[in-house]
Amino acid sequence: MEPPAKKLRPYVTKWERRQKAAAEKKLLIENENERETLEESDLKELFLTNETVLEYQDKFHKNNLPRKVCKKASLSCDPPWCLRWCPKFSHLLAVTCEKTVKLCDVMKDNEIKVVHTLQHEANTRHCDWSRTSRQLATCSYDQKVQAFDFLSQGKVTCTLEIPETPSCLQWWRDDENMILVGGENSFLASYDLRTGKEASRYRFKCGKILSFDFFINNTSFMSSCDQVNRQSAEHNLIVWDVRTAAKISNQIFHERYTCPHLRVHPSGTNILAQTTGNYIARFSTQKPFRLDKFVRYQNHTVNEYPVGFDISRDGQFVVSGSSNGSVVCYKHNNGNYMRTISLSVTNESDSCVDVQCHPVMPSMVAISNWAGNVYIIS
Repeated sequence: MEPPAKKLRPYVTKWERRQKAAAEKKLLIENENERETLEESDLKELFLTNETVLEYQDKFHKNNLPRKVCKKASLSCDPPWCLRWCPKFSHLLAVTCEKTVKLCDVMKDNEIKVVHTLQHEANTRHCDWSRTSRQLATCSYDQKVQAFDFLSQGKVTCTLEIPETPSCLQWWRDDENMILVGGENSFLASYDLRTGKEASRYRFKCGKILSFDFFINNTSFMSSCDQVNRQSAEHNLIVWDVRTAAKISNQIFHERYTCPHLRVHPSGTNILAQTTGNYIARFSTQKPFRLDKFVRYQNHTVNEYPVGFDISRDGQFVVSGSSNGSVVCYKHNNGNYMRTISLSVTNESDSCVDVQCHPVMPSMVAISNWAGNVYIIS
């Protein structure tokens, strides 16, 4: 039996093969350029300020107390550790434990929509917007800090290798190129994003850095840690000089409680600290940084959860989460209890994790809880 005859193919010259390969390469480049143009246009559309936000940007409005939950979304199975409102646009950033940072739009529709996702190689821990809303910094458990530039299509502009696992970060108030990073084993340092090198190290044996916030004068900041000595509590709150990296405070807080969150009041006269003793303490931002013994915010519970809180834009109200899944509002000047807002959680152990007041919209607050949900109350 004769084998089947081979299929004859027409002869193609070398010049024709080169022309065909060049045409295919040109078509591939055009498709990539078109895709990049579409991604760039889509990204620009994401950062169009909502008309409602524009109305409140020009004028200063007094805040009102939020009353009820108006929006809800489930972003993750794990708790979103950090929420950050974009200072200039109507977006909310949520850091989840699924190696992603999700950018949510809460103004354009009746629901919270995830409009952009940043992928990481490891679980993310914290994030912060720059003051101009152009750059975004995130830290993850692979000991990396990444800076994204949204005017360059959201690309990574700088990656910092941290010697310890970072736990929190924040941009300097007066310098867009400097960032402060805290982490495990008393690691606290500032980095210059232009060079990617460490600018200064704040050295003191204080355990894991939990939170910090800059004072209004931009020359000092306060940090909190998880180390509380049985004999002395001088390590849990420390005030540092930003430029010289010198410790400028003695023992500030005499109670043996850790402080998972710190917030400086918009007036700059005092700083508030959430404590694991089921209350928020208030301290002066002037030496010797005394505790205000007459004002205490204590109608919520913490129960060793990293419960967050925030201060309204005009500084009148303090909004704190609670470990029972509710939000409690206080008057700032005297600490009086004002209102409790229930999030209608199904499990009483779904504690609030982070609380963020909108930087422009009055009475709008974002809350994340232990079940992976994000709530907007107004």
